[in-house]
Amino acid sequence: MSFPKHRRSVLLLCLVAVCLWCAVGGTIAWFTDEVTSPTNRVSSGKLDVEMSYSKTMEADSWQPVGEATALFTPDARWEPGHTEVVYLRIENAGSLALKYRLSVLPAAITPGATAQDAPVDLSEHLRFGIVQCSAPFESRTAARQAAEAAFPLGGEGAYGQLTEQGESSTVALVVWMPETVGNEANCRPDKPARITLGVALDATQLSFESDAFGPGYDQGAPLPEMQQAVYFPSLTAAFAAVNDGSAFESSLRCDAGEAVASVTRDASGWQLSLMGPATETAALPVEAAITLRLNGHTVSFTETETGFLLPADASVSLTLLGSTAGSGVRMTGAEGKSTTLLKVLGGSCSVVGGSYTAIADDTGSQNSPNPCMLVSGNASLTLTDAEVTIADTGKGTPNAVLVQAGGKAELLRTVLTASAPYGLDVNALQNRGSTVASASEFRALSNYTAKNNTYASHSRGVLNSGALTLYDCSVLGTHAGLVSNGSLRIDGGCYEGYGHGGIYFSGTNTRAYVRNATIRQCAMPDGYYDDGIAGCNDAGFYIGSSGQNGNHAYLDSCTIYGRLQSFVVRGSSGEKDNRVFISHSTINTAARIRVDAGNTLVIGTGNNFTAGNTRGYGSVEASQADYSTVIEEAFAAGQ
Repeated sequence: MSFPKHRRSVLLLCLVAVCLWCAVGGTIAWFTDEVTSPTNRVSSGKLDVEMSYSKTMEADSWQPVGEATALFTPDARWEPGHTEVVYLRIENAGSLALKYRLSVLPAAITPGATAQDAPVDLSEHLRFGIVQCSAPFESRTAARQAAEAAFPLGGEGAYGQLTEQGESSTVALVVWMPETVGNEANCRPDKPARITLGVALDATQLSFESDAFGPGYDQGAPLPEMQQAVYFPSLTAAFAAVNDGSAFESSLRCDAGEAVASVTRDASGWQLSLMGPATETAALPVEAAITLRLNGHTVSFTETETGFLLPADASVSLTLLGSTAGSGVRMTGAEGKSTTLLKVLGGSCSVVGGSYTAIADDTGSQNSPNPCMLVSGNASLTLTDAEVTIADTGKGTPNAVLVQAGGKAELLRTVLTASAPYGLDVNALQNRGSTVASASEFRALSNYTAKNNTYASHSRGVLNSGALTLYDCSVLGTHAGLVSNGSLRIDGGCYEGYGHGGIYFSGTNTRAYVRNATIRQCAMPDGYYDDGIAGCNDAGFYIGSSGQNGNHAYLDSCTIYGRLQSFVVRGSSGEKDNRVFISHSTINTAARIRVDAGNTLVIGTGNNFTAGNTRGYGSVEASQADYSTVIEEAFAAGQ
């Protein structure tokens, strides 16, 4: 390991900067890896580097380093002699030899001031060092002496190589304020100095393995160019600089005060890191490939109609990285306007972790869309491990997520909550939108009133007028769990509604393929009025209604429960040819099954119910068919 001599500053909160680089010249591309991507596999070998940390070096004390790992004491009281040490272990977890660089880069610098208003910059008063070690230091003096013998950290950092799988290198990262520092760094309480640095571990292939001509084929594999962060006092300024490409023309210092965002650029695009809570008053048009790391903080939008916007002509992407606890984006609307926290009209957006909440203005049009997130116009939206909430204002059509006009959405382990009327609205205004959801929750909630035994509103967990596929989802609505007027595929999960029940079909010529699901009309929550709300058409599963014909549903291995009727195949006033085909399912036989004239219930094999308690004059047929095959074919064909 070599240690070039440079000088740098201190780390109060260490954010691991993740860099994935691929240097290309002609047709040459080198394998690289990043510390947080342990599954980067290639067919000809595996380049995989991992980093962990410890404060004691005891065997059971090592923990993986993540993007927001606090390696040093946050908000440490730095004074002459204060010293902190963290031990880092870098391991070759793959099958290819690699070379790496460990470096510390500034992520934010906030100048302070002395009692005489003289500026204080911690980068001028604090020292760093990286040194190889096999045991923890016995004292702060020993740690500082060893680091001083290595180098003051900065610039290119420390280099090393790991040739064998499982081989590791252990180093100590030491931070201290020398005793020689005097009152020139003594800040007054109302103007403290701060600095945040990021630790970056970059790796690429090493000239070690051989081919038919020897080991020199990867001799020129480069490590990425060192990146310097640029700091901005607001996200608006950071996005504006990114959009016009002028970010690196700014100073490394944030003279306007504490930095809100730091900006770097790597092979995947612009990287923005939120340094603290941010309040924005204007929409941020996104016209570049941007990753925004929330780092446990929250962005609040006020007095604006749109928070994050990807315009219709965008061909790039926005990635929001939050966490399931604490960080996220919040929004309050402009007066008299509908409000959308995230509007994806072009390009693509990926949201990973975090909570996203919109509080819409209550003076907007009763019929205007008012979603927290919207995707439209052949754009795409992906939500993973996120929580999306829209508040009920009594105006507009509040949706947690609205998919319309050809937009595409994928949701994985995501919770959507809308006070009214929809958690998820998959709309088909022009082209059919599509949503694929896996192990997600959709909740549309509204209060009930005991007066006249009526609803306060008709909320749905999901409203589908497009193409919808749900895997193992939990859906709850006060009117119905899921209302469908489009193509529907369901595999697993629970679908509950207080009114029409778990699944309610309100379209014409729709097709549904449902397996392994629980569908029920559930009891009212505690504190809500329960008696008298089950009308003659309320059921666990409801297909066909006034003016709706030709709806066909295939069910296999389902459990269906209704308080008054298990399910309804309805077709009064001339509505015909609504059909349900069911096999290997259990139905609550204490409630009626309603099959109206001109409509059909086909009972296949393996069911646990009888049709003896059936109301209506439609057709109830017995069949030896197993409808799991029909459903499987529909899933495979994407119908």
